[in-house]
Amino acid sequence: MWKWIVRIAIVLGAWSVFAQTAPDQLAESSAASPQIAVVADGNMIPNGKPQTWGRPRVLQAFGGTEVLLYAQGLPDTTASVLYDQIWLFRNENDAGGWSSKYDLGTPVRILPSPSGSALGSAPDHNYPHHWPYKLFGRYYMIVQDIAGAPTAENFRYYIFGKSNDGITWTWRKFLKVRAGASLDQITWKDITIGGQVYNYGFVSGTKEGSFGTGAIRFQQTNDGTCDWCFGNNALAIYSSAAWVTAPTCASIGDASGYDFCLYRDPVCETSAASCPANKRIDLDFILSGVRHPSLHRLSKFNNRYELWSQATHAPDLGCGCEDGTTPDTENNNTFAYRTFTPPTSLTTDPSTLLGTPKELAQDSPAVRCMPASARQSRITPFRLEWTTDTLYSRTSDNPSNPFICPNVWGYLVRTKLKTLP
Repeated sequence: MWKWIVRIAIVLGAWSVFAQTAPDQLAESSAASPQIAVVADGNMIPNGKPQTWGRPRVLQAFGGTEVLLYAQGLPDTTASVLYDQIWLFRNENDAGGWSSKYDLGTPVRILPSPSGSALGSAPDHNYPHHWPYKLFGRYYMIVQDIAGAPTAENFRYYIFGKSNDGITWTWRKFLKVRAGASLDQITWKDITIGGQVYNYGFVSGTKEGSFGTGAIRFQQTNDGTCDWCFGNNALAIYSSAAWVTAPTCASIGDASGYDFCLYRDPVCETSAASCPANKRIDLDFILSGVRHPSLHRLSKFNNRYELWSQATHAPDLGCGCEDGTTPDTENNNTFAYRTFTPPTSLTTDPSTLLGTPKELAQDSPAVRCMPASARQSRITPFRLEWTTDTLYSRTSDNPSNPFICPNVWGYLVRTKLKTLP
């Protein structure tokens, strides 16, 4: 009963924010009630083990009654070897459901799949980065598949999933990156360009030690007679100041079974040193030093697009739970966002579509202050697109007392945003 009372109060309060104009400068507000809600904590799966969660990605189910939270997690942080997994949590699709613990139904492990020996079921693989989305009446997800410990050297393989209900998935090998480079987060939205629908967005990665974010697009079709509904020329990235189509792996003699290769010579698969420069298809870092982007289309603001990311701010404020004595060196100590204008042409330089970056302010921190000194204190921002003011992120704070340290495991929290004058 108490949960529904809280939800009724939240729903009534939410009507006051629906009339907001498009935000120019955002702050994380301490005035919201409640100012912080733990949507996924360290006891989501009843196994009695310490757990940690990150990278919240939330979709409204096609049926309209539920919201689906896909999170990267470690359901047992005491295990001798840790492998990132992807789990699904569900809640009611209302303002109360978006703001409280996702406890509608039993949590479902998406990856590794419990189906057995099929692709995506390996228990000794890491699945650390994922991007679920809806298109043409179906759920899709693009996910990293890493054999062994995740390092920059093996962030090179993506699998692609489809599902009719968001719960049961099938997978295929999708994308490989050359040796010496990697991709670590893909985010895109379906955008109509020239009368055709494209998944258009951004991807962060590395090449020979440098890192940043570039642009990517992928065209799917809505043909009921096909299996996965995309063709041989479906994937392109912005490389060497132009949009470049990624070749199919089979067309360049790569027999690994992946659909697309971000190189044009098989030698690039095994050796960065011997990979000819003219055979590389590398990201242009249109946002140098930016990692883990998250693209959002905000329906309450007339489909305004915002690109969010973790960002670097110096000096930091000296607060943080995990490794709090070590200054941030990995671009994770605050959040930044910028507007994105959808292109009208397939040849448009994507760097011209992004607005000036703005750092998320705080009038008084609802959870851990930013910029922090610890790289895991606040990471992976994600806006709920059908609201005006709801932000999910990961914090390493103790949710019962947000400023108690140390607490190295992650919780997913909801905080409220407000527009500064």
